[in-house]
Amino acid sequence: MTLKRLFVSLGRRWYLTVTGVLITLGLCAGAYLNTEPTLERSASELLVPGKTTIPEGGNPYLYLGGLGQLSDVLASSLNSERTISGITDRFPGTTVAVARDTMTSGPVITVTVNGTKDAAVSGALAAMADQIPKTLESLQSSAAVPSDARISVLTVTRDDTSTVIQKSRFETVGLVAVAGLVLTVLLVGLVDGLLLGRRKRSAARAEADAASAPEASADDDAGTTAEPPAGTTDPARPARRPGRKRGRRPVPAAAPAPAASATHPTVDDVDEQDIDWEALLQQSAPGRESGER
Repeated sequence: MTLKRLFVSLGRRWYLTVTGVLITLGLCAGAYLNTEPTLERSASELLVPGKTTIPEGGNPYLYLGGLGQLSDVLASSLNSERTISGITDRFPGTTVAVARDTMTSGPVITVTVNGTKDAAVSGALAAMADQIPKTLESLQSSAAVPSDARISVLTVTRDDTSTVIQKSRFETVGLVAVAGLVLTVLLVGLVDGLLLGRRKRSAARAEADAASAPEASADDDAGTTAEPPAGTTDPARPARRPGRKRGRRPVPAAAPAPAASATHPTVDDVDEQDIDWEALLQQSAPGRESGER
C-alpha cells in the first residue's frame, strides 16, 4: 500500500481514524498520569592527601595530582555488586552509580542516585556518601598506610532537593502513541480492504445476474410455445382440412352402391317368372355389339 492510498483509506474511513486517534490520546494521557517521573540527586566527593604529604602551612589543593589513580580504584570498589545491592535493598526503587568525574582533572568522585520516591533517593545518596570514607579507609588499612599519610574525603557538593527528570515519562507516552497510531492505521486498512472487496464481489455478482437473465428468458421463450386452445386456429399455421392428417394422403371414400330403381329391378326383388328376358337382351345388345366391333 502506497502512502497516497493509505491517506485515501484513512480519509474514506474517517470515523475509524478519528476513533483510533481519540483512543490513542486517552491511552497517552493515562500513561502520562500513571508513569511517575524520575527523581535524581548527586554528590561530589574530593580526595584530599594526607598531612605528611603536604608541607607545613601548604595548600592541600596544590597536591592533588597523584590521587587520580586512587580515585579510579575507589570508584571501582564502590561500584561492586555487594556495595550497590546493600544500598538499593535498603531503599527500594533506587539506582546508584559511582564514577570518577571526567570533567575535572582532580580526584573527584561523583555519586548519582535515581528513583521515583524523594525520600528513598535522599536516603540512598546519604548512605553512599557515608560508604565512601569507609571503603577508602578499608583500602588504606589493607595497604598498611600510616594514619598521618592516609587520604581523606571532602564533600564538595550534595543536592538537597531532587531534580525531576521527565525522560522516562515521555518515553512511555511516546511508545503508547506510536503503538496506538500503528494499530489504528492497520485496523483502518484492514476494514477498508474488506469493505472494498465485499463491494466488488457484490457488483460482479449483480453483473453476472444481469447478464444471465436475458439468456434465460430467451431460452424460455424459444423452448416453450403455447398450444392454441381446442377449437381455435393459430394464425401463424395454415388451417388443416377436415379428415386429413399431415404427412398422409387422404384416402378416397368408397363409392356408394347404386340404389335400386324401378326400371332396373334386382334378382332378389322379383321372381324368375316375372323377368322380361326380351327387354334384358335388347339392353345388353348395344354393349355386346360395341365389344364385337
